[in-house]
Amino acid sequence: MISTSIWKKSRKFRQCDPLEKLLFLFLISNEDLELCGIYEISLDDVAHYSGIDGRTLPNMLTHLEEIGLVIYCDGWVMIPGYTKTQNKNNSKIRTGIDNSLGRVPEHIRRLMDESLKSHASVPCNSNSNSNSNSNSNLITSPQPVVDDEDPKVPDAQIPKRCATAQAILSEKFNMQLRMSDIALLEDLFDRVYPSVVYAQLHKLAGKTVESGKDPPEKPVHYLHSYMRNWSKRMTNDQMDAAKRKQQHVKPEPVPMCKCGGEVRTADNEAMCIACNAGWKLADGKWEPLPNGGAGHGE
Repeated sequence: MISTSIWKKSRKFRQCDPLEKLLFLFLISNEDLELCGIYEISLDDVAHYSGIDGRTLPNMLTHLEEIGLVIYCDGWVMIPGYTKTQNKNNSKIRTGIDNSLGRVPEHIRRLMDESLKSHASVPCNSNSNSNSNSNSNLITSPQPVVDDEDPKVPDAQIPKRCATAQAILSEKFNMQLRMSDIALLEDLFDRVYPSVVYAQLHKLAGKTVESGKDPPEKPVHYLHSYMRNWSKRMTNDQMDAAKRKQQHVKPEPVPMCKCGGEVRTADNEAMCIACNAGWKLADGKWEPLPNGGAGHGE
């Protein structure tokens, strides 16, 4: 997630020229980025997808490393402080960070640790060979490079389609939207209809009251992690399937027809080819369709 404050509050970002800013924004937003902030990507791919001349990339990466924005080692990128932008109250995100970090080769972690400890006095991208065996924990707890302030947004500055979300947050959670919340809501609104987001916020508030537990520290972040794979282009059946996948609900086995005929499935429906009995998958269970043939299974 790119903080909107980066343009005004990040001293390091302001030291970059326009192409270096484009490169940094690409490195923190492309689809190869991992939750731990360390991932593998070739310079050819960076040049292809960013549109930056590949011949200029080594010097640009060296400068980004010198000012502490990125580290590039042997085809691997590290964004220092990236994990601090994640919602660590979410156990799945914490697990994702640990798992993605575990996929980083040990020698890459050592090189990046050494570069961080030296404060980039010898940039990793300059082909320096380090044989340090230090077990530094800098990789897992780096210093943030972007101002991590997340200010509250005054009511007058809240975008129109986020106003209802603010009303729900104020009434149900006694909270005010923050800058990061606005960006996450806008992302959700591009995926699903706003009314769906509002309904889920109400549902989250209701569950909090029923359970008697404290509400999430950041309800919008919590909601975004839950809904980020939803799409308004999905059918209701597809949305049900996406919910089951998130909740790890396994559907029942394909039903057996009393007549003994073969049952075939398509999408979320099943039909016996012998007697035309039909079923529909709903919430992981096969429900008989009315007027669907001679023999629905038990």
